[in-house]
Amino acid sequence: MNAPLLRIAAAMGARDDAALEAALQVADRDDLAHRVEEVLVEKEARGEGQMLGRTRRNKVVAFPGEPELVGQYTKVVLETTTGATFVGRELGPQELVGTG
Repeated sequence: MNAPLLRIAAAMGARDDAALEAALQVADRDDLAHRVEEVLVEKEARGEGQMLGRTRRNKVVAFPGEPELVGQYTKVVLETTTGATFVGRELGPQELVGTG
C-alpha cells in the first residue's frame, strides 16, 4: 500500500481495516476537490437543470448543465462532495485557459 496514504490514515486515527478504508476515501476525495476534471456527461440528474457524468477516474460528478451535453466531454471544476458524488460546475471558455 502507498506509504504516504498509510501515514495520512494513521494521522486520522484509523485503527482497523474499515477505519483505514474510510480514511483513505476521505483523503482521496480531499485530493480531488477543487481540481478541474474532464467529464463524460452521461445523463440528466434528478434535479432540474443538473447533469451527471464521470471523470476519467470513474468518479461521479453532478453539475448544472444542458441535456445537449449528454455523450460529450466537458471540463468541470470539482467543488464539494456528498460522499460518493462530487458536485461541480462546468467551466466556461474563459476559465479553460491553462487547464490542459
